[in-house]
Amino acid sequence: MTESEITALGYLPNRLAEAVKKTAGHDVMINEIRLRAGKCFSIVSGGQNLPCGIDCTKDEVDFTVDKLCRGSLYSHSEDIKNGVITTESGIRAGVSGRGIITGGQLECVRDITSVSIRIPHRIAGAADFMLPLINKYGGILVYSKPAGGKTTVLRELIPLLSEKYRVSVIDTRYELSCGIDDSGMTDVFLGYPRYEGMMAAVKTMSPEFIVCDEISTSSDAEAVMYAHSSGVKVIASAHAGNVRELYKNKSILKLTEAGVFGCFCGLNGLGEAPAITASAGYLE
Repeated sequence: MTESEITALGYLPNRLAEAVKKTAGHDVMINEIRLRAGKCFSIVSGGQNLPCGIDCTKDEVDFTVDKLCRGSLYSHSEDIKNGVITTESGIRAGVSGRGIITGGQLECVRDITSVSIRIPHRIAGAADFMLPLINKYGGILVYSKPAGGKTTVLRELIPLLSEKYRVSVIDTRYELSCGIDDSGMTDVFLGYPRYEGMMAAVKTMSPEFIVCDEISTSSDAEAVMYAHSSGVKVIASAHAGNVRELYKNKSILKLTEAGVFGCFCGLNGLGEAPAITASAGYLE
């Protein structure tokens, strides 16, 4: 098992950890571990759901959430409300449960019943195709459906890019810099919200490139636009199944029209050829 997989198993009760080991064996890469109270316990590998042959109890879900929160659910209440717990080891867990609504707004989430632990992996060579695109287009937006390989590609790109350029990494969810032994010119803004991280990077580190994950909001777009107008190239990612879906996000459309991204790079899973689209050509 990889170091990240071993770390992930450390958040589970022993019964569940042993079931994962038995199901995965020696040659299955684990992408996700799925806990559902009173229901099937499973792992995900290469997009395939692999049941572990047992059901998960509510106590086991609660145990796992407590471990992910390092024994303090209160300090992670905002993360839980937003549906994601991110650990300093780079392990990210999605959670769902019973939402408490006050005044039409989601106040908090209680009685967590499902946990999806996502395990980051290093895949050597996954970003090699990006360097010629960067040399040609500059800023690039990588897109895919969830679990399509965006974060993995960006994670592998960072050390390659930093061999030649000053790179600031906005690692909001502790995923992009996880497991990277980088001796290049990289400055990591760990845990910063994207807006605050990008603004701070431009003002304090004079980067040539900024790398960040999953831009989507108007504040993200504002910070990216500020970096672009300051002469910094941005490599970022977004959720979408194709270019037309990208343009449903008005913030991304605005950035594209401003020339922030020279091309779009669509991923359909690692190991498959990416779909490269020149953004200016598409707009024409």
